Amino acid sequence: MSNVIDLPADVKKGDPVKAEDYNKLLAALRSSIIQPGTGYLRTINKSGTTLRIKQNKEFRPRINPPFSVIEVESAGGNDYNLRFEPGRVCSANPVAAADGDDGYDYAIPKINGTPMDQKDANGDFPALTVEDGFSVYCKIRRQADGVLITPVQLVALDRDEVSGHYFPPDPDDSGTEEVFQYRRILDLDVVNNEVEIKVWRRSDIDLEPYLWMGDNVGQGVDVFKEHDEENGVYNFYRVNGCYGLKGALDSNSIKLDFEGENIGESTSGTKANVYVQYDFDNDSNSCADKAQFRPLTQGAATDRKQIQVVGDNEVIRIQGNNVDKTIIFQDCNSNALVTLEFEDGLLKNAGDAGDVTIQVPSCGSG
Repeated sequence: MSNVIDLPADVKKGDPVKAEDYNKLLAALRSSIIQPGTGYLRTINKSGTTLRIKQNKEFRPRINPPFSVIEVESAGGNDYNLRFEPGRVCSANPVAAADGDDGYDYAIPKINGTPMDQKDANGDFPALTVEDGFSVYCKIRRQADGVLITPVQLVALDRDEVSGHYFPPDPDDSGTEEVFQYRRILDLDVVNNEVEIKVWRRSDIDLEPYLWMGDNVGQGVDVFKEHDEENGVYNFYRVNGCYGLKGALDSNSIKLDFEGENIGESTSGTKANVYVQYDFDNDSNSCADKAQFRPLTQGAATDRKQIQVVGDNEVIRIQGNNVDKTIIFQDCNSNALVTLEFEDGLLKNAGDAGDVTIQVPSCGSG
């Protein structure tokens, strides 16, 4: 409820000033004095009247942390305009540090080309338009030596945007050179017509001092595989020395040596070694040499007069010379004494007579 102020009627130039009109004006001024209500304090001085909110002792002015959202407004459709408390990107500069500088670069991200700490004529920070379901990132790029490339930008991108940061320069097509690093600031979603913001960062961005770089050096198969950007892990192939192989580090290379041995012993204590033991004292390139084995052979001649060695798919067959013979020893009366039977060139049966001594000649002169 408000009171109606009783003001005097308007006068024209030259009209006399009446006492009753002057008194009404004074009464109107007295009734216009601002009176503080509940929760307010009033201060009157020559500059005017000031009202302020009563504050308890625990109250402190709120300071928005860097990159926090300070305003959200609809931009029509599924888009929303967001304004942020300005933040910085801090990056170590190894080149400047080597020249005696403090070794740090600072950059204010830009929003659509305008630094996020620059206010317009209305005193507002620049706004970033973000679509429902998208995320806000700080888009950063650095040189191979780790120096920050300006400008850095605040952008709204698809939520599945993958950061290219910390990929080492491409070593022989086994990696991917760094393109951009995306530091996530927030996620924006609209649920039941209400804007929901998931905060990922409320602080300045400090970049790692140096950019990790790697390469496959030496000779042989590359061991660097990939960078797992989701978990921030560098993956390398593992060298697995299986049966007959032994792995060892040799300067810049992982060398795989073939290992083998001739096993078993004969009754006589002698054996023919099939595997040729490698001589590490020679001057040859062991990585270029192959493991050597002695072949099984049938002898100097190539006909079937001796033992024959034949490769048959997965087996090696040792066989005779394909000669079948029977030798019969008789006495002077043509009685059989010993029978020797050969099959495939090998003695098959020597009869049951045991050892027999045959003297030639042993019969009469006739």
